[in-house]
Amino acid sequence: ASASCSETFSVSTNAPGVMPYVVFRVRMSDGRGGMFEHFVSAWGQDWSGSSVIPPALSVGHGEVTISDSGAGEYTVVISDVTGTLTINSAWPGDRNLISYSAGITNPPSGITWVVDSAAGPWPIQGTDPLPVTVSIRLYGKWKPVEQETLNFTVRFEAWSDEAGYAFHRVKDIPVQVVLENTPPQVNAPASVEIVSTEDETWGCGRISVEAFDADGDALEYHWAVLEKSRGAEVALSENMESPDVVMCAGTYERKFGSYTLRVYVRDGHGAYAYRDVAVTVAER
Repeated sequence: ASASCSETFSVSTNAPGVMPYVVFRVRMSDGRGGMFEHFVSAWGQDWSGSSVIPPALSVGHGEVTISDSGAGEYTVVISDVTGTLTINSAWPGDRNLISYSAGITNPPSGITWVVDSAAGPWPIQGTDPLPVTVSIRLYGKWKPVEQETLNFTVRFEAWSDEAGYAFHRVKDIPVQVVLENTPPQVNAPASVEIVSTEDETWGCGRISVEAFDADGDALEYHWAVLEKSRGAEVALSENMESPDVVMCAGTYERKFGSYTLRVYVRDGHGAYAYRDVAVTVAER
């Protein structure tokens, strides 16, 4: 009589670079006291089907810079995104079949970005792979408020499809970009006096402020009347690109009194500053 049997086993190890070694004992009995025993040893293999230890991949990146192209267009550059492979000595001498790629896996949501990526064969020198360094660029329309934070992930991959030596390594680098938008500064006179016309029905004068933006943003100016004398009419002649405004106050009662103007200075990126100016109209 003859008999056969089969069994499938799965063995794994958490020790990096160590292949599991297993010994199986096979015991067969004929039910009458007769017994046969045999020992079978087996070396484990990695998922690629080769007992060769796959290369290890380490990654990092250099400086993250932000540049303003104007009109809310910003460019973010992650320089020196570097991947380094460490290969076990048992790897075959011809390593030119190793490839790599680098790019962004999750561009900032709600913003249209175009992502530069890099890919190609991994450069080899002698028997060792050289580190691969690339720059990744994100650019598009980004209109931050006083402070805007972008979070995304740089993904670096290395792989080989070579039979018996296939591997695939992935490393992610979380990146956070914070753009601080400095509000503009504005200086305005605390009070201004203008002189009425000869018939004392109107009083007109020019009011100027000085503004500065540390980020070099183009500034816009807007004037508003907060308070005016009862029965008076006020007209403002302004230009959003000019720090000056011409104010004319009119009254038929010849009682001009006092007025309060407010100037808003905006940088086009959500930040602003304002100042109040007290205005009096003096009779001739």
